[in-house]
This record gives sequence, structure tokens and C-alpha cells, in this order.
Amino acid sequence: MPTITKKICKKYTAYNTSTIRDKTGRLMFREKELEDRWIECVEEVLNRPPPEVAADIPPAEVDSEVKSLKKGNAPGLDNLGPELFNAHPVVAASILQQLFYEIWKGERILEEW
Repeated sequence: MPTITKKICKKYTAYNTSTIRDKTGRLMFREKELEDRWIECVEEVLNRPPPEVAADIPPAEVDSEVKSLKKGNAPGLDNLGPELFNAHPVVAASILQQLFYEIWKGERILEEW
């Protein structure tokens, strides 16, 4: 049922069904605790040291991911649909692996594909 219908029929509950736990696994309910936990989590994710090893993406992994692309999906911003990659998955995997390595090595995402 759409939300408006649920509200009209009194079958709508506006409470939050998701839970947030602290590092020890204790459920948190107070708004200030939840806010502090979110801040702590984001800081942990964003303030990690850079990796010390170079990217090592095996060609078989890239090939497997290319083959798993579903046909008929809309292309992304690059206008390249999954059919293009599935036409020659080994070639596509080789090109993508080289691209991923260059992105890793240069520590930036290309603006022009």
C-alpha cells in the first residue's frame, strides 16, 4: 500500500525500524548517542591510512565481473552498455584492469573516459 493509503487507513507507523549499536553491540536509542556514533563511524571510515600495497586485481576477477553483467541494463554516464562488455569479455576485462590500475596508481578518478 502506498504510504498515504496506509496513513488514511491507520495502518501506518512512523517509527524507525532500523537499529544502531555501539561498538560493544549495545542498542542505542538516545538521539545524542546516535549522532555521536554516526560521527565516530564516518571519522573511522574517512581517516584510514592509505594502503601500503599496490592494487592487485586479478584478471580472472575482472573477467568474472564482466561476464556477470546483465544484458538489457541501461548504460551509465559513459554510454557503454553491458552488451558491449559481454561481446568480448576477455578484451573488456583486460582494458578495465589496466584502467583500474591507472586509477589506483594516480590516486584519482579520470574526468574523461
